[in-house]
Amino acid sequence: MTDKPIYHVEDDKVYILVEADKLGREKENLKLTIQLAREKIEALQPALDDLDDDSEEYDALQEQINDYEMLISDCEDRFEDLINIPR
Repeated sequence: MTDKPIYHVEDDKVYILVEADKLGREKENLKLTIQLAREKIEALQPALDDLDDDSEEYDALQEQINDYEMLISDCEDRFEDLINIPR
């Protein structure tokens, strides 16, 4: 067990201290997740274009694409948070 504190309090915020390599791995994982989600959207888009806009299949596929877009947005927000961590 280590005696080093893992929390840093500044103003009204509490930060969990991590080693730089762990932070780097998390940022790389987020980049990869974003890339894969974008590739999945690109792969699904042609199938969506071929479907009738009023069909259930269209709605299901559009919902799946929306989920990937939400994942991208969440990952981009988290990535931005990690970039702006005070040093």
